[in-house]
Amino acid sequence: MELLCGGTLIHPSLVLTAAHCITSTARLRVHLGGWDVTGVLAQERDVAAIAIHHQYDRETLKHDIALLHLNRPAVLTPSVGPLCLGPVVRATKCLSVSLDNLETMETPVWKKERCWSKLININVNGQVLYHSSFLCTNSLLASTSNTPPSAITPSNKSSGSPLLCQDPRDGTYWQAGVMAFDIPSRNTAVFVSVMKQQEWILNTAQHLLTPQSW
Repeated sequence: MELLCGGTLIHPSLVLTAAHCITSTARLRVHLGGWDVTGVLAQERDVAAIAIHHQYDRETLKHDIALLHLNRPAVLTPSVGPLCLGPVVRATKCLSVSLDNLETMETPVWKKERCWSKLININVNGQVLYHSSFLCTNSLLASTSNTPPSAITPSNKSSGSPLLCQDPRDGTYWQAGVMAFDIPSRNTAVFVSVMKQQEWILNTAQHLLTPQSW
């Protein structure tokens, strides 16, 4: 089994991921509960339905978000459970999840102005790469001398994985973003803010979970 992207269980029957991870209508399987897709303790589910944001732009990766409806609910265990969605709170510790390196990395979430400055002069077919729903952090990938200054890499295995931020009140974590793309030469990783997409997520989840709605 080939690992394509990451994702997050946000309901026993729903996985939140990046839209660009859905590259075809071929059969998709979701692996829950571990880093290793061959892990014997993990749960596997087929994908029964896919919903991609209606404004998703495959070139600029704006609104790069999708929901997967599982063919049967996950069994909740200490290693498999849904994450709550929440905002980025300043001075709160956040973690990015790298499936390329199989590790989590503590990282600050940049202020909007810094994110803007990293992306504003990158154009994709005449469109500015920056979008108000983007959250920027330090890159998850190492830059190489062969990486063009404006190269974005949306196809690494960390795509779709969560940006986790800690609740300062009780130390628990919620999901603040979905990994969209990385620009290693600018030490910039870009996530889609789940709070900016909250209305779409909630409405689409309700639609997918309504019997016979799809």
